[in-house]
Amino acid sequence: MTVPIETVLDSLEAVVAEAPHAVSFLFERARVLEALGRDMLAEEAYRAVLRADRSHFRALNDLGRLYHRNNLINQAEVCFRAAVAADPQSVIGATNLGYVLFGRGDLQGAKLEFDRALVLRPDHTPAVRGLVGVLRGLGEDVSHLHIPEIEPRKPTPQVSPTDAYVEYVYEVAANTIVAGETDSVRSFLEKLLGRNPSNVDLLWRLADFASRQHNHQAALQIYQLAAEIAPENRELHLGIASAYEEMGNVQAASAIWSSDVLRGVVRIFDYKGSGTPIRLLTVASALHAIRYELLVDYTLVQNTVIYTQAYADAHPLPEHDVVFIAIGDVESDSAALEIAKRIVERTSAPVINPPERVAHTGRIEQSLRLGLLEGVRTSHIVPVARERVCRSDAESFVRDLGFEFPMLLRSPGFHNGFFFEPVDRADQLRSVASQLPGDEALLISFQDTRSPDGMLRKYRMMCIDGALYPIHLAVSRNWKVHYASSLMRDSSEFRREEARYLSDPESVIGARAMRALESIARTMDLDYGGIDFGIDANGDVVVFEANGAMGIFMPDDDPRWDYRRGAFSTALDAAKSMIVRRASARSLQPKR
Repeated sequence: MTVPIETVLDSLEAVVAEAPHAVSFLFERARVLEALGRDMLAEEAYRAVLRADRSHFRALNDLGRLYHRNNLINQAEVCFRAAVAADPQSVIGATNLGYVLFGRGDLQGAKLEFDRALVLRPDHTPAVRGLVGVLRGLGEDVSHLHIPEIEPRKPTPQVSPTDAYVEYVYEVAANTIVAGETDSVRSFLEKLLGRNPSNVDLLWRLADFASRQHNHQAALQIYQLAAEIAPENRELHLGIASAYEEMGNVQAASAIWSSDVLRGVVRIFDYKGSGTPIRLLTVASALHAIRYELLVDYTLVQNTVIYTQAYADAHPLPEHDVVFIAIGDVESDSAALEIAKRIVERTSAPVINPPERVAHTGRIEQSLRLGLLEGVRTSHIVPVARERVCRSDAESFVRDLGFEFPMLLRSPGFHNGFFFEPVDRADQLRSVASQLPGDEALLISFQDTRSPDGMLRKYRMMCIDGALYPIHLAVSRNWKVHYASSLMRDSSEFRREEARYLSDPESVIGARAMRALESIARTMDLDYGGIDFGIDANGDVVVFEANGAMGIFMPDDDPRWDYRRGAFSTALDAAKSMIVRRASARSLQPKR
């Protein structure tokens, strides 16, 4: 379907009328008005966003662009300065301010902003070109700067109008989910998409995204909308049950799991081979399973997944040659692990990642046992009632437990940096603790692994069937290092360093660290697991996390990641081969 932009505006106006404080939709309304060329209305719409959120970077930046396009330079400068103040890490904000100042003849001010942008992203072409113009205007030498050539415009991929519209709806809804504005998400989707069955996949993607953002209320709304459109789709009902469970509504979750739709449900992946397949039984939690589907060679293996939430001892197990326990989160999925133990007791097939081994990989136990190994450092971790560190005597309480500042606070059961915060000073402790969810908090000592260049580095090493496989190195200025938000995309120097780590890790982290990683892998004793770590000034391994919950995600198609693909393929092939090898032992045992 091709939807006129005026129709999109009408739908947004209706959503905003229902939820006048939903900033994401207010902002989208402003963007659509600008796209229609209604600049005066767009200006007022951007101002409405800023009245609700005065530090909304995108509204400040886009309003600045609108003013600049209309030659309202003073207003544009005010907006861009506010945008830079709202997000000092934005390359775009600094670059836009630089060009406004350049145009006004403030060469020193423009130089400062272009320099700021290039510190954040050294190869940002607009900032490089702006700096070259400024330096020439100042009569300074520009020979030290690499001036990027203007790249020929790449052909635009052919995208159907339907796909473009659907992806637009996805982007707006995703921004709303990230902003935590859940009340109007369903209304927005219904108004812009209707109840067309062809959009169920989009709704599933959005609900899954919301779950990964820990916005379970939004996930529930979207799963429910999709299930009303496609009631026969079991994946949607799985999502509804999981969302209820994540929200703590155990009664509602249990009702879904015990319904006719999900009771005893298994998921069977398509077998793509031609001969008799190896039969893999994957035991997974619908809440926090690892990405088991990436570890299977479907030309050799038929993968049947049994969810612990839908399991009952009275149900027969699917026929299988090997079992894979795809449960890695000990803190939040202990119930699933107990069910996995019951399933394993019913089979004589080889088991990958036996649950009794996985049970020892929680953060606290790992910090204790791995910290005893030579060449390994771990954080001191103490679980406490969260309300205890919200009291007036919180500082003396944590100091009595052996903690100093800076330290870290974390809500157990969350990954990817969610609800994991630094406490730099004692007077921040109560404020940080009060913003965490749940009744329990983990007090964690801070381990400084900053390198001599001032950067923090996080390495990942997978342990598969007794061997080590380097997967990535992420470099960041921020103590909370994640690959997606690191400097790797923008720094060829750091990418070269990562390439060396992937091809020869010992040459980068040293022999002492490699021996320590081998000791960690032996101590964990998992068939499939991973270690996230840093290296301190003594060459010791500082363990951030070590468990069976880590995934191996192939990089996107960007050519700059070509050097990573070989290491990923090697690790994935090792996991796939392990499943096949373990299953071969089954031929000597009676099947159940």
